[in-house]
Amino acid sequence: MINPHPATLLKRALHLSLSNLYRNKFLSIATIFVIGIILFIFNIILAVNFIAENSLQSLSEKVDLTLYLKEETSTSQVQKIIDELRLLDGVTNVTHTSKENALAKIKTTYPKIYESFEKYDLGNPLPASISIQTKSPEYHEEIENFIKGSQLSLIITNISQTDQPNQESIIISSVAKNLKKVTDFSHQIIFWIIIIFIIGGTLIIFNSVQLTIFSRRKEINIMRLVGANVSFIHLPFIIEAILYAILAIITNIILLTIISNQIDIDGTTLATFSKNLNLFVLTIFELVITMILAVCASILSVHNYLKRPIATEE
Repeated sequence: MINPHPATLLKRALHLSLSNLYRNKFLSIATIFVIGIILFIFNIILAVNFIAENSLQSLSEKVDLTLYLKEETSTSQVQKIIDELRLLDGVTNVTHTSKENALAKIKTTYPKIYESFEKYDLGNPLPASISIQTKSPEYHEEIENFIKGSQLSLIITNISQTDQPNQESIIISSVAKNLKKVTDFSHQIIFWIIIIFIIGGTLIIFNSVQLTIFSRRKEINIMRLVGANVSFIHLPFIIEAILYAILAIITNIILLTIISNQIDIDGTTLATFSKNLNLFVLTIFELVITMILAVCASILSVHNYLKRPIATEE
């Protein structure tokens, strides 16, 4: 029967798909491995990008801009500065530290300095300040230029990066800029890997299915001559392509599990860093995309073959 019951059709199609995989086992292994490797490289770069972005965010929280205010600055002027700064691009948080709070912080953090203030009857020589947190150090120059070019500069005595020693601040800022370059570079790599995966993966599966069709061409031609439904011809190859996708994802997971546990970053494996990624959702997403590409490649390959006249087949 050429057009059997759907359950029987599915069973036969699955049997033929597994038979095709086994018949061309070396080609199948190569196809699965290449697609799995592309996915593996993509996931490794994605993990590195995730680590770099988190590190950059962590450093950005340390590399702040601090504005020191003049003594005569009023509360309304402070609020106006805060409101204007919050509107700037790249600013994530703006906080005000009064003279009293600054002195209390010195008392807690550096008690010996506070004792010197009391010993020499210096009162409270610390200025009020406004701390600006940014998304990235690249926004600092833009913010500083805005402040220097506005009326805000009239009530500000100084602008500095963090309350840390200058050399440490420079080092952190330099590291942050390098991390920004890493994330920008990894974004470009991720984009091109996606393009390579879409084009390369589709072509690989297309050629694999084409070779399978060639090895079964007589069987396919007989089905065409007796009037078999197109879906009956397509289904085994679609299932074969889906199996390629599933096995490639499994290969990717195995490689990630083995290799990411061997990549050590300052005593911590890449697998540990990657735990913050939603790996389950990512894997499902990759599986769906890979299956869609595989099915499209299979349909295209079979459709391309079926367009050829039966009379020309050998």
